[in-house]
Amino acid sequence: MTPFPSIKIFCIYTGVAMAFTFVWHLTLFGGLLALAGRAEAKNKHGFLLFKEVTPRSKAQNKSWFYRTFMTGGINPDDPLNPIDNQEHVGMAFFRDKFGQALNLGWVKACVLVFFSLYLVGGIWGVTEIQEGLEKRNTANYDSYSVQYYDMDDAYFKKHAYVISVVITGPDMDFSSSETQNQIDLIIKTLEASVYIDQNLTQNWLNDFLDYVDRNKGYTDIELPIDTEEEFAQTLKNVYLAGDNPVRLDVAFSPDGKKVEAGRFLIVVRNILIVIITKV
Repeated sequence: MTPFPSIKIFCIYTGVAMAFTFVWHLTLFGGLLALAGRAEAKNKHGFLLFKEVTPRSKAQNKSWFYRTFMTGGINPDDPLNPIDNQEHVGMAFFRDKFGQALNLGWVKACVLVFFSLYLVGGIWGVTEIQEGLEKRNTANYDSYSVQYYDMDDAYFKKHAYVISVVITGPDMDFSSSETQNQIDLIIKTLEASVYIDQNLTQNWLNDFLDYVDRNKGYTDIELPIDTEEEFAQTLKNVYLAGDNPVRLDVAFSPDGKKVEAGRFLIVVRNILIVIITKV
């Protein structure tokens, strides 16, 4: 239902955990309740199950600590005595106050109306769920990252992300015109999306080929790119010489005779709007 793997993993984990919890309640938890019932029938201590406790009515001469933590149950000789049959405040409240209030007609009507509205609101909310994540919510509220994310969204929200398209392969020959056309087709296909700003794409291959074409007329400059080795040597020793930042986007073989991989940078625009509106 969601394209985010992290959400899928969380939902699967939660579902499996709930299923195991349900099975545990049907099996082990029920058995533990049965054992607790047997211990209660034998007047055993709630934690020290091997020790039998004394009814409070028989421990009036004991210390406060003993009466609080080591007494319980009913005196079999006097099961109706008020000391051993004191009602819990919470139980008395739900029985005498809360239960009686729920039996009133107008309270029943309010409960039905409230949960009907809750059900309708829940169904409507499911249809309006939007996938998305504010970056500021991934950091602590007092973190300096929150301020950074706010400033980044305020000034650079339109072009917030850059996608690296890496092209490589064992038989990849960047000097081949067929390979160059295929790479150009891939880049143009991505740029055709309304969420890609084609004016900001960094395509070192096209720039290099344009550079070679512009300098073909100069007899004192030789820029051979016909073979794979010539292509790599010209690219490395001429076009990428010096401080050309594009050199970080090209990976050469150890001997420098082959371009093993190329990276092309594509800038995404309005990516936050994409996440919200495409759901």
